[in-house]
Amino acid sequence: MLTLEEIGQSVRNNIQLVIDNYGLPLAVGPISDDDYRILSGGFGELEWGYALTQFGNDPDRYEFCIKLVSQGVMQGVPAGAAICIYGVDDNIFRIHIIERFTREDEEHPLKGKMLSITIMSAYLFCMAVKCPIAHIMDPDPDLVDYYASFGFMLEEGGKIMSAPTEVLHHAFLKFEH
Repeated sequence: MLTLEEIGQSVRNNIQLVIDNYGLPLAVGPISDDDYRILSGGFGELEWGYALTQFGNDPDRYEFCIKLVSQGVMQGVPAGAAICIYGVDDNIFRIHIIERFTREDEEHPLKGKMLSITIMSAYLFCMAVKCPIAHIMDPDPDLVDYYASFGFMLEEGGKIMSAPTEVLHHAFLKFEH
């Protein structure tokens, strides 16, 4: 039986296969020590310092970082990242933070794909551990409708959006567009 860390690596590998299949110049990997330093230094619009402190050392985390590959060389600065926690005790996959750092670049290959990649990851991870549900924690009110387009429904006073695992596979279809 695979460990959660091995499942996470397998999910990242499979997401890389999907990205490669579409010919996108992007590389997926775990959040490295260098990425950690960049993210915790105020990079991005979200509270990465808090997220990394709160969730970054959790042994049940699933994380990934996406970088642009230019002329065969992976760039050093993240283009996007996400941190999720699989609740072993309650069997819930929680998406805590997702951000695409290249918002100003309308031509960036990650544009419009960050949430799809995160949800495809959630689907693959949930299938591997037989997890029936995924949550988006503290969803941005401006993005609730967008999250709902992936099958998530608002719960608990707006603090959680949830979706059954079986609807998450639609993210693979949305990735094409």
